[in-house]
Amino acid sequence: NRTRVRNILQMLRLDEHSMALFDSDDSHDWETTLSHTARYICNFARAFVANPEVLCLHKPTQSFDFQMSENIMELLQQFVRQKGLAMDRGTSHLRRPRTCIFTSSETMNVTFADSVVHVSKSHGIRLMNKMD
Repeated sequence: NRTRVRNILQMLRLDEHSMALFDSDDSHDWETTLSHTARYICNFARAFVANPEVLCLHKPTQSFDFQMSENIMELLQQFVRQKGLAMDRGTSHLRRPRTCIFTSSETMNVTFADSVVHVSKSHGIRLMNKMD
């Protein structure tokens, strides 16, 4: 519903101009109307609204500054732990588990992961300790 979408956009800290566009009944072309950052945020919102059981992301924070990156990672963590975002917490026990798989070249993102797998040509695929 529209309220849930708006709540997710606010959680993602979408800027006021873009929120005003969302609140209007007008149709807009994302490519020409929204900034690069706002388009990324809207794509995250689309994923959270769809509420998939498995969400795969390639370098989800690459285009953001530290504060926004931290917010994105916290929301991904909430998505997994609450089995969805901006949903009735009283019914979370009725929903199936959520999994988020992401790639990252930023070490800060590792702190938000439950498990870390390192992939490299020299060492292949190996499960890592988050502290390594």
